[in-house]
Amino acid sequence: MDRMLTRKLAMAARVLEFLRAHPFTDRNQATVATQFEAQLAAADSLFRAEHKDRLAAVAAQRHGAELRRGLEAHLLPSIERIGAFATRSDAQVASQFATPPRTRNLAAFVTRAANLLEIARAHQDALTRNGLARSHITELANGLAEFRHATT
Repeated sequence: MDRMLTRKLAMAARVLEFLRAHPFTDRNQATVATQFEAQLAAADSLFRAEHKDRLAAVAAQRHGAELRRGLEAHLLPSIERIGAFATRSDAQVASQFATPPRTRNLAAFVTRAANLLEIARAHQDALTRNGLARSHITELANGLAEFRHATT
């Protein structure tokens, strides 16, 4: 798509150069040439803005993927393991810390992380007694909020 648009914009720029090199004597033709120049400038501006937005979207997607990998690799597993260990005497609560299968689905990941965060906050005392630093829950909350912001 970019190649096609850049070719068309380059072709229109060459037409504009030709029009400038060979000015019209007729006033109506000169008006058409002026309008063409304005339309070309607007099209070029839109193309540049779209390209900039596309690059920003790709960067945000990469940032979101990096955040998700960090959450899935470090915070979520440690909270899940310590939570299952800390609540082993209560099977119902321990099952809430069970690791569901990983999925590529964004909504499922956010729901899973948000549920785990809620459960971890509810059982924060038991988790900290069994070795989880309080900062892990805060880091998970901050990481999840940043992930949501990056993927919006």
